[in-house]
Amino acid sequence: NHRVDIGANLFRSVENTDASLRYSYLTRRVDWSAGIFHIKDFYVADRTTLGQPIGEEGDDAFFSERRWGAVASAVYPFHTFRRVGVDLTALQVEREILDQDDDAVPLPVFTRGKVMLPRIHHSFDNTLWGWTGPVQGARSVLSFQHSIPLAGERLSYGTVLGDWRRYFRTGEYVVALRGFGAWSFGKDPQQFQL
Repeated sequence: NHRVDIGANLFRSVENTDASLRYSYLTRRVDWSAGIFHIKDFYVADRTTLGQPIGEEGDDAFFSERRWGAVASAVYPFHTFRRVGVDLTALQVEREILDQDDDAVPLPVFTRGKVMLPRIHHSFDNTLWGWTGPVQGARSVLSFQHSIPLAGERLSYGTVLGDWRRYFRTGEYVVALRGFGAWSFGKDPQQFQL
């Protein structure tokens, strides 16, 4: 009826450590959970993790991104395999450009922003798991998320995301099919990369 999830990934120093703590209360039909997290990553890319362009179109930047915050969620199961849920994530992002090309337009070295991310989702999952992952069944999720800018970078976007997966066991092997689609809209729509 109670679950505590703890995760950590130490990389060179405490400042660069990824860590998360989540508590779930599973006594009643609605599953409630709350948690905190800290993630620090280094990238060479032309987009941030939220999908914003960074620098000139097509020019990669070497930057670090620190994301921390809190999340609360409630999930209501219709039956064993189908459920609907709502999440609310309060997120702070700090981004630092670590190396700039002398010929490029100079970028702000340090940027900071706070955003609230409410999300509603519907999921289905009847997969049967083996040693390495799902071996049979299907799983899918359809979600809608909209940003509420709080401070710093004024991100304003909405995103609809759909993910469908089907697994077939054929003797010793598993065949997996996946369909994924996303649409983002608003003043600062997210950009998706494959």
